[in-house]
Amino acid sequence: LCSPCLPLLFMGEEFAETNPFLYFTSHGDPGLSQLVSEGRWKEFEEFTVAGDFVDPRAPEAFERSKISWNLLNDSRHRAVLNLYCELIRLRKRWRCLHNGRKDLTRVEIDDAAKWLRMDRADPSGCRAVLFCNFSDSDRAPDLDDRKWQLALSTAPSLGGSHTVPGCSASLYLANA
Repeated sequence: LCSPCLPLLFMGEEFAETNPFLYFTSHGDPGLSQLVSEGRWKEFEEFTVAGDFVDPRAPEAFERSKISWNLLNDSRHRAVLNLYCELIRLRKRWRCLHNGRKDLTRVEIDDAAKWLRMDRADPSGCRAVLFCNFSDSDRAPDLDDRKWQLALSTAPSLGGSHTVPGCSASLYLANA
């Protein structure tokens, strides 16, 4: 998975963790520890109410940041984890999803129609089209005559293999 284009996930994001990921420290040097806390407060004092600030030295900062593994027993959290697992599997298998070639990536946005389309290609000939539909209406992305397969969708159900329901995204893949 080594690629300059990998997204950064925060702890637990891969299954929709509900606990915050707070900044916490455990310095052996009390002076440094104090300076870090003061610096953190100064950095966020304009955005934080004093009672909401969690001192990075406080055990509470660490305790509140722990992952709640029991969330994986909930189908909604399990579905998010499965989505990330499937994205990783597809990225490993399809060159157009892991080559990192910006020169072979094209993005179109239609603000009025509320959609985004990203095309990614690879010199091997494989292609990917990600179509994100932010509207309430179903949309059909304009796909060429290749044999496109629907690889992934965030919609609970699909109207057709080349229809992207409102408020969802679909990933289509094709070989040369």
